[in-house]
Amino acid sequence: MEKRFIKILFISALLSLSPAARADSYREAGTTGVNFIKIPIAAIPTALGGAYTAMSGPDSALYNPAGLGMLTYNTFSATHNQYVMDIKEEYLSTALRFPWGVVGATYQGMLSGDIERRDSSDNLLGNYSVSDNVVSFSYAKSWPYFPEDDKLQDRMIITPLFTGIEPVEVFRPKSYRLSVGGTLKYIYSDYYEATASAFAADAGVLLVLPGRWQLGASAMNFGTKIKYVSESYSLPQVVRIGIAKDFHNANEVMILTLTADAMKYKDSDFTAAGGAELNILRLIQLRIGYKAGQSDDLASLTAGAGFSLDRLSGMSFLKGSRFDYAYMNYDKFGATHRFSVQFAW
Repeated sequence: MEKRFIKILFISALLSLSPAARADSYREAGTTGVNFIKIPIAAIPTALGGAYTAMSGPDSALYNPAGLGMLTYNTFSATHNQYVMDIKEEYLSTALRFPWGVVGATYQGMLSGDIERRDSSDNLLGNYSVSDNVVSFSYAKSWPYFPEDDKLQDRMIITPLFTGIEPVEVFRPKSYRLSVGGTLKYIYSDYYEATASAFAADAGVLLVLPGRWQLGASAMNFGTKIKYVSESYSLPQVVRIGIAKDFHNANEVMILTLTADAMKYKDSDFTAAGGAELNILRLIQLRIGYKAGQSDDLASLTAGAGFSLDRLSGMSFLKGSRFDYAYMNYDKFGATHRFSVQFAW
């Protein structure tokens, strides 16, 4: 039993830690558990190098729950990540707008796929799998609240564009916007003959300034320790700050968005990330990102693209849809590919 658990724990360690996260954690190895939370999953933030703390969108719950509070419409986001060694990640998120705020729900899971199970004589007994899962619920509220903006797209907020959603007609260039948000998480790991769980909370703030500047800060994964049999580990707590700015040409044929983040995880040094997105005709988006401050070169450079499907949305209730892709290369571990879809109504 002990030998089998050690094997499962070793496999789960490979599952839970991205190659970059493992390299970052050597100095304080073993100090945190469920490090799969560190692995970027949604395609848009991933392609921007993970610099998403100051952005607003359906994926904000992964970086700063306050970003949800800036949404003036309902959204749904889903991602499939084909990770290394046949490991897969799945992600689902929705955010619903109400007069009293935005409520969000998110699921994130990492699945090992089939692993051979053998006895002490190396006889094959079948297959099993291990998994890590997070279910979270978020709430965010922004000020000032403009009831007439509901179900419209606020041009003063840097967010994924859905051309099927009518823009806000009232132009408020000098109106400050403040949003605060929080998230409660339930984390569950299933390692075949051993399970572990923990609770965590996130909190964040997002400020929109005149001139289309956005500033964000968040503290994430603060909660109970997670216990594997007899050993307990802290969660991968992180504090993030970020800034975002976009630039529009005269006819808005092209929109350039720049983002930058600085972050400090409990078990690693400070890291920084930056990203850029070029939106062409509000139809095609090209993205690139870079993460600096890592102890190796793995997964430092990211890239991706997006395509608006709004004109293909034939359902009356669906006002916007889009497809996004992100690429990350883990060197010897190979490339990973993330495919996302988003819907707005």
